[in-house]
Amino acid sequence: MPHNFSSRPLLFAAFCLGTLALIGCGPPQADYDSVGLATVSGTITMDDKPLEGAVVRFYEAGGRGRYSYGETNADGYYELQFNSEAAGVLQGQKDVVISTAMTGAEVKRNAGPEQVPTRYNRETELTRTVEENGTHTFDFALTSDGEIAKTPRGGGEGDEGDEEGI
Repeated sequence: MPHNFSSRPLLFAAFCLGTLALIGCGPPQADYDSVGLATVSGTITMDDKPLEGAVVRFYEAGGRGRYSYGETNADGYYELQFNSEAAGVLQGQKDVVISTAMTGAEVKRNAGPEQVPTRYNRETELTRTVEENGTHTFDFALTSDGEIAKTPRGGGEGDEGDEEGI
């Protein structure tokens, strides 16, 4: 007795597999080579001693929008990250912010008092120029004299955070 077999489900399955093969799997990958990221690293000291656990951010000059960030190790050494996937910094003039009361993305909770004077963070006077696709070493020799913020903005209990001033 002949079977009443329909080829429609088989054709539909083949079409779906073919479409998946053409589309590929996973989200599109960013092309970081095309944005001209520069490599930036250096050492941060406070009163001639390595400043461990400080976060350094390089913001676009005049704003507090896009930034690259890094954190110092026990020797005060840092390397900047563009994001969680790529190291580097976009070219251009940068305002540099250094703090011991924030992380790469937010204010540190229970970080203790800020150790860095406001002239290096909330009211930064630090700037650097980053060249496209270059390799830069930017060292910062900070001094502890000057006003130090008592509580970082966004660091209080229940506070949603205000990183604009940091």
